Amino acid sequence: YHYVLFHVDGESIEFEVHRVDAMEEPDLILEVVGRDITMNISLPELLTMEARSGSGAYQNSLGNWRGRGMYAGVRTSDLVELAGGMLPGDVLRVESVDGYSQEYCYWNVYPNASWHDAQGDMILTYRYNGTSVPEWEDGLLVAFLPPDGEYGIEDCLRTSCREQGCDVYESAGARWVKDVVRLRVVGG
Repeated sequence: YHYVLFHVDGESIEFEVHRVDAMEEPDLILEVVGRDITMNISLPELLTMEARSGSGAYQNSLGNWRGRGMYAGVRTSDLVELAGGMLPGDVLRVESVDGYSQEYCYWNVYPNASWHDAQGDMILTYRYNGTSVPEWEDGLLVAFLPPDGEYGIEDCLRTSCREQGCDVYESAGARWVKDVVRLRVVGG
């Protein structure tokens, strides 16, 4: 609400109180970088896209279940298509505001029937248990919504390409990137 400036001169101290006007939250912008196209998508634009919703939870490296709840968002494949799509050898790098990232192969983004049974739709969520971004503090979040509502370590092992996901670090939760700011297609 305010800050204080102190002026110290010898043995005297004076201070000034300065009020701070409430600042508006910056607009949430998702950058989608394709092979030839870069797009910026605002939260209001994201909300106009076809939504997917369902129950989900992930299993962490200790075998504990976390994040159980109802999620709503947009399929990552729909977002990637806006920037030109992916080819089977491509990688989707999802980057967080804090620099954390995960890489996903073509089959995570465009799952065949077998992968879909294990991971379901890969979505970029903007709502969790009825709370939407920006009030929902995890920001835009990658989530997997398999038919049984649980993305476990075994599911992650079945749906991680070589040198990605559970092939590197056995935690299905590590695949659920929060505070996403960028989706980047990297050619294979």
